Amino acid sequence: MNNYQKILKSSIPIILTYFLSYGIILLSILIYFCLGYSSIDKLINILPYILIITYLFYIIYFLKKYPISIKKKNKYFPYLLLGISLSVFLNMILFHVSHPTNSKTTIPLFLDIIASGIIGPIYEELLFRHIFYNKLKSFNSKKKSLYLTTIIFALIHLTPLKMIYALFLGFILTKVYQQKENILSPILIHVSANITSTFLFEYNTYLFFLSLISLFLGSYLVFKK
Repeated sequence: MNNYQKILKSSIPIILTYFLSYGIILLSILIYFCLGYSSIDKLINILPYILIITYLFYIIYFLKKYPISIKKKNKYFPYLLLGISLSVFLNMILFHVSHPTNSKTTIPLFLDIIASGIIGPIYEELLFRHIFYNKLKSFNSKKKSLYLTTIIFALIHLTPLKMIYALFLGFILTKVYQQKENILSPILIHVSANITSTFLFEYNTYLFFLSLISLFLGSYLVFKK
């Protein structure tokens, strides 16, 4: 089996879970309209519940099939600071470039935080860092595994702006996991970054420079030996 075949084989958990997720969403939409419902807003509010249940199923399955040993951390602040500052920094740049007109959704805030801010990041960290990265590392160098994991993580976010955001975030997440060898580290960063994103809607110069300073501080605290 050559290297490309090994990479493809390592990607099977990603391919299967994402295809299954999209299949569940499409089936849910089909059932919704077949039952005679027509409100798009209600449908949008229902889908996050379906995703939460789906992701929880994945998380339980991953933990059973790929057991982890979480090392308790004495300091959570550096990881939370890095996640928050990185989220603000990247969002401010993207807002400045893309000039979004309206980022608000009809999804309740608490539901958005649970789905995309907590459950989603835990699922993605187990899938990409704990499973995919470690599979790649078994037949690749750490450097190559870092880049491959980062690129694949960015590509699954589909839209160009999300890909750019995920590319930088994914690199930091994988680098932290690579150095700390503790899945809790990238989970803390990813959760704090995603929750922060739910409160950001437009460019703000003060937030940009504050996030830049915080990003340097957070990076120093996390990556210092």
